[in-house]
Amino acid sequence: MLTELRNFKTPLFIGFEDILNFIDNLENQVNSYPPYNLVKTGDNTWVIEVAVAGYSEKDISVVYENGKLLVQSDGINSKEENRVFLHKGISSKKFKLFWRLSEYVEVEDCKLQNGILTIHLKKNIPEHLKPKTIEIKRIN
Repeated sequence: MLTELRNFKTPLFIGFEDILNFIDNLENQVNSYPPYNLVKTGDNTWVIEVAVAGYSEKDISVVYENGKLLVQSDGINSKEENRVFLHKGISSKKFKLFWRLSEYVEVEDCKLQNGILTIHLKKNIPEHLKPKTIEIKRIN
């Protein structure tokens, strides 16, 4: 389908290359580690919850730039040379997750508690872009 979109030519759509590149990135992000929830909490608010058991604040990077939210880790560098695992089910590997945020969506807060990284997002539309009701004056 992406090839069909790239080959679709019309003079009505100009400058949509960014959207096609975004779709490319979505196709490449098939990694589902670590698992996460995306929750709509209001008309203009969302929460992303990322399961990061075993990771600390210093192991995780959260960066918001130019409408992209990136959560990543280079893994946990714990000293495990003297440990013998009979079963290792808690991951310590590196990961990278990203989301493209809509215009005016900003990160309000970011917390790590009980193995869950919680990122609060809010759409802050500037006052001058919000709809205004114009008073109609009656002329006698």
